Order: sequence, then structure tokens, then C-alpha cells
Amino acid sequence: VNADIRIAHLTPLLCLLAAATFRYRDRSLLAGAALGLAAGLKFLLWPLGVWLVATGRLRAAAMSLGIAAATLLLVLPFASLDEYVRTLRTVGAEFDQDSYTTYGLLTQLGVPSPTARTLTLAFGAALLLMTWQRRSFALSVATALALSPIVWFDFFALAAIPLAASRPRLS
Repeated sequence: VNADIRIAHLTPLLCLLAAATFRYRDRSLLAGAALGLAAGLKFLLWPLGVWLVATGRLRAAAMSLGIAAATLLLVLPFASLDEYVRTLRTVGAEFDQDSYTTYGLLTQLGVPSPTARTLTLAFGAALLLMTWQRRSFALSVATALALSPIVWFDFFALAAIPLAASRPRLS
């Protein structure tokens, strides 16, 4: 496995958009647009929308949902939405055991696939519930990584965003 940070990948842009969502959380238009664009590029960051709702930023969450949904229209000239979802599932099934996910770790340790899938979903659900209860941006990012069917090494750069948000000078 290639363990480098690929700057041509979407991760740096997703980090910027996640940081903008946090930074402009009290400005519905900016936060919603940032998260909507991020979710449209890679659905990975959808738990940040749960965080927005949990913190009472309903307009930002609704805007992000609308923008993310509208980006699906960009797929239509090339494939139907059904075909697009089928392709995403196929890619997920092909790589999920080899990526840096809870499911991948469990299956590589020999846990049967259905059990690993159940444990992964339970872990992600627990994180999502804690995101809601604690209204935690950091937990929403952790939830995104936990529930994504594929996580490559460079995705963990997203984990630095809550740290940078809470300690901008790393103090």
C-alpha cells in the first residue's frame, strides 16, 4: 500500500472545506456552501451536517444538503443515479477490506465479514450519537472516517482539522 499523502487527491480540498464549515459555522450561507461542496465532491463528510443540526444551525445544514443533492445532477449526463450508486457499491466492496477502516481492520484480523460490518456500523452509530449529544465537531469528523466504506491513508489529514480548530496555535 502506498502510504504517501497525495496532494493531487481531494483530501486537501476536503480539509479546507471542513475547516471553512467550522470557521463559518455561524454564517449559514458560507458554512452550508462549504459542507455542500465537500459532500458533493466526496460524501465522506456528511456527519458534519449532523453536527450542524445538533448545534441548531438548521439553515446551514439545509443549504449543505441542497448543494450536495444538486451536485448529483452533474452525474446525470454520464450515468443514471441508479448506475452511479451501483458503481459506488461495487468500488466499496472491492476496496473496503484493504482500506484503513474499522471494517478493514476487523476483516484483516480474521473477523467474519458480516460481524465486521455489524461492529463497524455499531461503532459509527455510537460516534454519531455522541456527535449529536456532545455537539462535537471533532466527533463528527471521527464519525465521517468511521462510517466511510473506504478510507485511504491521506483521509486522516481530516483528523487535524478539529485539532487546528481548537488549538489554532497548537498551544
